Amino acid sequence: MKKRFEELDFLRGLAIVGMVIYHLLFILNFFGVYGVNLEFFAMQIFAGIVRFDFLALVGVGMVISYYRVRARGLGKWRAILQQWKRGAMVGGCAMVVTAATYLYVREDFVRFGILHLIAVSILFWSFFVEWKWLVLVMSLMSFWLGGWFEWMGIGGVDFNGIWMGYFLRDMAWYAQSVDYFPLFPWIGMVGIGVFIGHIFYPKGVQKFEWKILNSEGVAKNSVCFLGRHSLAVYMIHVPVIMVVLWALGLLKG
Repeated sequence: MKKRFEELDFLRGLAIVGMVIYHLLFILNFFGVYGVNLEFFAMQIFAGIVRFDFLALVGVGMVISYYRVRARGLGKWRAILQQWKRGAMVGGCAMVVTAATYLYVREDFVRFGILHLIAVSILFWSFFVEWKWLVLVMSLMSFWLGGWFEWMGIGGVDFNGIWMGYFLRDMAWYAQSVDYFPLFPWIGMVGIGVFIGHIFYPKGVQKFEWKILNSEGVAKNSVCFLGRHSLAVYMIHVPVIMVVLWALGLLKG
């Protein structure tokens, strides 16, 4: 049985909790149930932390899974193939999200959301997992290419070619889509996670012990459970929120 690193499950679980809270507020605002200023500075900081946690841990996980395959005496291409299988699974879930949101919210459907980003990031970074410094440089370049539009307050770009919206922020997509993560700069977040993975889990081996997680407790175990099943929780949390709000009479139809 593969050893799980509890600290990663815990951090991933915290990201899931933060994501559920943010999406609850987003849904309340989107459907006019309760006005929430999602552009408020503190809210943007909160969302940024959640996104970084979620995406960076993808990169950390890539390092661990890659070297576990190599430790079994299998070659580099077998390790890359393992990454691609994971990316394909996430990509399949991304297509489900696109189809579901198109049916439900039509013009505001998810064109290229966080799952799409993660799937493509896994496919791309899988070729570079072994070269942490190259990954770091490429990640920093992705931040530069993206211009850090959201963080620097630059207005974004209005593209004539739809395909460019997958790479740099398209204002039309940003204004409409309920979930939008263009490759630049966000692919760099996963790359930073790969770099961090090399620092804390060189060759897939834990370098530091997180003593703060040695204790047991319902709260910690619950957060770790969410972290272990993060993809499944991601896929069901929005429908669950919608059903609960409908049952409470806050949503109609």
